[in-house]
Amino acid sequence: MVSKTLSVIVPNYNDGDHIAFSLKAICEQSLAPHELIVIDDGSTDNSVSVILEVAKEYPFIQLLRNEENRGIVYSANRGIKVASGDYVYIASANDLVLPGLFEKSLQLLSKHPEAGFSCSDAVCINIPENNCVTESRTGWSDSPRYLSPNEIASIARAGKGLYHPITNTCILRRDLLPSEGIWDQRVGCYCDWLLHQALLFRHGCCFIPEPLAALRWTGSSMSHRVNSDINAYRAIMQELLAVLASPEYEDIAEMIVFSRSFKAFQLEAFTPAFTWRALRPHLHNRYAAYYLRHLTIEHFAFMAKNAQALPFALKSNLLSKHKGTTKQGFRDRLISCKYYLRNLWDRAFAHSFHRYDLMRSFLLRQFRG
Repeated sequence: MVSKTLSVIVPNYNDGDHIAFSLKAICEQSLAPHELIVIDDGSTDNSVSVILEVAKEYPFIQLLRNEENRGIVYSANRGIKVASGDYVYIASANDLVLPGLFEKSLQLLSKHPEAGFSCSDAVCINIPENNCVTESRTGWSDSPRYLSPNEIASIARAGKGLYHPITNTCILRRDLLPSEGIWDQRVGCYCDWLLHQALLFRHGCCFIPEPLAALRWTGSSMSHRVNSDINAYRAIMQELLAVLASPEYEDIAEMIVFSRSFKAFQLEAFTPAFTWRALRPHLHNRYAAYYLRHLTIEHFAFMAKNAQALPFALKSNLLSKHKGTTKQGFRDRLISCKYYLRNLWDRAFAHSFHRYDLMRSFLLRQFRG
């Protein structure tokens, strides 16, 4: 029996074609939310009329409207201030929750009230690739359970799963969220990563190993645009490093480094010169130098592993293909080659870290008798 209440917040901007399906999927869950707050962020399409039409059928839907477009971070933070549930779910206006997400998540959270949030696996619908559907596996556990901060860090460090939860499956404990807003405006599209890292390494999380949300990948998200622009990317990374080096996050600095959570980012962008410039103003804080050393090692290891793997990757992904291929096909294989290199390095470097941990544990046991 679940006694806790759930507030669902849906920021929307010009998603009139999809938001009706998203709202109905939320309302028709086996465990209905206590309230569904939709924040329309100055849409110029038919979004508002669609939302009002759905609200006639489900009276617990509440519509708030921004006078102008303020962005998803502002909208989500506005929704949090209005929400009254014990738990909060931030839904995307163009994604879908699958049957059982709310009920299964709240049941597990009720058994483990110490958890910061609950999350699950998901499926991804790739719109540009003819709606190709693939599973997105977190890989943290084979059964539903609570994972402590140390367990999460060890799994990530050994390369046995993702370095962060799938955002669109996370149901958060409201009393643990920052009072000034759920997401930090300074770090842009990585505000959810920052929030989840803080909750993970302070409180742990519950995990359900089955896909309970469907994500629509269109290739036009804010994070995709930032990742495609090295200057915009580094500007946000500079802000993120400044925030992490502040006293506010000192308590999770060691866990972030131990878990190697920075592998969620483009490590090739963290050159020693860039990292030094970003962290130099904050070296008076305890962990700024800690991050500087760690990111320098990660960057050089990443570049070295890529250089070692390059000949084999080129041969297997490019040179073995038949002649007469199109330019687009060649470019696609270059992209495939890039992901192959990254995955190869992930496995090799995670294995070396794992071997180091085993050796260190063995030596400590020997010295302690």
